[in-house]
Amino acid sequence: MNIMQPPKSTKCTAQIAAKGASTRRNRSGRITQTKILDAAEQIFAEKGIHGASLREIMIEAEVNIAAVNYYFGNKSDLLRAVVQRRSSVINSARMTLLDTAYAPDRSAISLDGWLKAFITPFADAENNPDPGWRNFMRVLNWVATTQAQDKLCQEIVQETYGAMRKNFVEALAQALPNLSAEDIAWRYQCAIAVMRACVITRDRVASSSMGAIDSVDVPRMLAHIMPFLRGGFTAPASGFAS
Repeated sequence: MNIMQPPKSTKCTAQIAAKGASTRRNRSGRITQTKILDAAEQIFAEKGIHGASLREIMIEAEVNIAAVNYYFGNKSDLLRAVVQRRSSVINSARMTLLDTAYAPDRSAISLDGWLKAFITPFADAENNPDPGWRNFMRVLNWVATTQAQDKLCQEIVQETYGAMRKNFVEALAQALPNLSAEDIAWRYQCAIAVMRACVITRDRVASSSMGAIDSVDVPRMLAHIMPFLRGGFTAPASGFAS
């Protein structure tokens, strides 16, 4: 005697198929976005933010211009996405280290802990063997050096680093209560200048040192930068009141 099997739910089958198709589309979309970001990072690093073209990025990523426009809109938004993708990783690491520099009740903060939080994640990123990180550093240098004349770059820097800057400046003021707000602001800017000059352009620094500096040895570089910055931060106050 044959027993009739109940028919499978066509609705359930359709839902499963639709879910699978959606998952595949999302995965494919993420892969495409990553390809575009990686290509843009490389082209921006090589050509500069104004010298790079969407066509060059499209060719490098092996996608059509419609895909670039669909995921990122325009060149400005693509540059913003390139900067924010890896900056978010560095900023997260910095904030985690900054939290550990505070006393448990957050009544005090260690200057050495502050320096470690400010410099180390950036140096670790620059030292990452993934060539994408080196490209990112070059792009970031383009943005930083162009922001004085370029409103877009100013906006990107503010959007990406504004909140983190506020946290670090406030923490520095707590670590060095004898300094005025003007002193804190200037010394913070000096720390950024040292970081950009020594970390981002370490190959150029090494070549100009006539062999005295090894650009590959990042821990050794930090062993020189940290005490230099500590000395600058703890130098006597300028005497100017804010």
